[in-house]
Amino acid sequence: MDNYLFKNAHDALVFAFNYSGQQFGRSLLNTTMAPVGSGKGLSGVDGAGQAGMIRAAVARMGRIPEAILTARFAPRTVIDELCSCPACDKKHPNREWTAAIEVLAQYLKENLLEGNYTSWDMRTQYIMRLFIDRNKNVTFDELASRNNVHKNTVVAHFKIVRSFFLGNTGWEHQTMSMIEDELIDIGMVGRTKK
Repeated sequence: MDNYLFKNAHDALVFAFNYSGQQFGRSLLNTTMAPVGSGKGLSGVDGAGQAGMIRAAVARMGRIPEAILTARFAPRTVIDELCSCPACDKKHPNREWTAAIEVLAQYLKENLLEGNYTSWDMRTQYIMRLFIDRNKNVTFDELASRNNVHKNTVVAHFKIVRSFFLGNTGWEHQTMSMIEDELIDIGMVGRTKK
């Protein structure tokens, strides 16, 4: 049996981006009563350390790869226990996730869709469409209408964006390959057998 904390990079990233500082280690009594060898120490300070190492590996990859992984793995909302607003149910947009979407939308403007008319709304919706369940997205018709462009323009832009980020050799695939290698190098995951 392998002694790696995570089966693969996907599992490590899900853990690191969803790790909460509110997780605490078990009590002494709970620890004493637990069977030996149960768990991998991914709570409390140990969990925070592992999550921090993974997040540091992500940050070393550079701004765009980090934004891609954040957009894919970070939660879209966070719980604010101090919020007393009855309307929001203590859920607020995750600023880290929102910032990642903004970084990628700006990248579209400066690189991928340079020279094409695109509003900030269009660019952020293209990126969000990649990383959010399709049923929760603004439709192409709605996006075209509210930006006074033809639906074919929106569809054409989105095809370019989707191919660039999600194609077989797209940025997300390359980024996942890079972070997998990095996490193997630091001993978080083992090399998968092919």
